[in-house]
Amino acid sequence: MTLGENTDQILNDDIEGLKTKLLATDTRLQLTATELKATQQELETAKKNYAYLDASLVASVTSFARPTPPDGWLLCDGEEVSRTNYARLFEAIGTIYGEGDGSTTFNLPDMRGLFVRGHDSSGKRDLKREFGSYQDDEIQSHSHSDSGHNHSGNIGAEGNHSHSASSDSAGEHSHSGETSDYGGDYHKNLECKGGFLNGLSLNATSISKSQHSIFYISKLFYNEGYNSGFHRHSISTDSAGSHSHSVDISSAGSHSHSVSINNGQANLSNPTNARHGSETRVKNIALIYCIKY
Repeated sequence: MTLGENTDQILNDDIEGLKTKLLATDTRLQLTATELKATQQELETAKKNYAYLDASLVASVTSFARPTPPDGWLLCDGEEVSRTNYARLFEAIGTIYGEGDGSTTFNLPDMRGLFVRGHDSSGKRDLKREFGSYQDDEIQSHSHSDSGHNHSGNIGAEGNHSHSASSDSAGEHSHSGETSDYGGDYHKNLECKGGFLNGLSLNATSISKSQHSIFYISKLFYNEGYNSGFHRHSISTDSAGSHSHSVDISSAGSHSHSVSINNGQANLSNPTNARHGSETRVKNIALIYCIKY
């Protein structure tokens, strides 16, 4: 084979090799185009799925274990937000949680410090509640009863003992008194004529009180006399002197006093070993509530 023939053969081999490579490359390109098209279709499907999922989550509320909301979420703090910027959220919840300025804004739900309670539209468990309404804390009326208990006790014996007492000295004093007015009676002015009556001499011109009554009764040898007029009789008693009065109380003897306490019931207002505070709550952890927009 001549030089020219060798050259032509080499060129032909190179051309065939290039054709083979081009064919292989074309095949790969076709496969790549197919794969790319499939990938694009998958991407479109994924976009549609994401869009659907994203749309379905609008107005959903979720708690997050982080202090700030992630992208696509707003903190449930009652803030006013734009109706335009958050059109999907406004379309979902409207002004349930507040009208904002009444035209360009609306309010987010405020869930700070609150628990979520399932809305009972039938009113069987949570009466007269409107959707999205706030409910204050409350304790159901109840009572605590005591089954009964006993109280017993006694005091010790006093033993033999006595009680002493005395009265104060009355001091030196006197008692005085007088009789009432005797009134005006008529005494006989007796003038003795001599002689005797019941052993008494009748020669005296005056007589004692006791004798006077005798003569008055007997009416012997008298002359009609005069009216004695109003008068009274005074009485004086002797002084009692300084003295005191003593009191003696007998010994009570050995004795004791017993005490009996009846059974009783009590209402317990505050259970023992319980924590008391300003609210009623269960054990909890503080996270943030966020709403999807």
